[in-house]
Amino acid sequence: YGEAETAAKLAIQKGGNPDPSEAPMVLGQALTAQGKYDDAIAAFGQVSGGGPATPRIARLWAEYAKLKKRG
Repeated sequence: YGEAETAAKLAIQKGGNPDPSEAPMVLGQALTAQGKYDDAIAAFGQVSGGGPATPRIARLWAEYAKLKKRG
């Protein structure tokens, strides 16, 4: 998950991805898997673009990270 975090951060920095929602979504998922819940929630908040279901998916992942954070 650490490698996915690094790759997603690099993709966000470089930009140019045809789907701007992909890198922040992967970053949020990698951070969640590592227990970095506050950072994950912030990453999911940066998700934009994608298809019509993308905002709902990002919101659900953020809610999952919040639940994991509470224990």
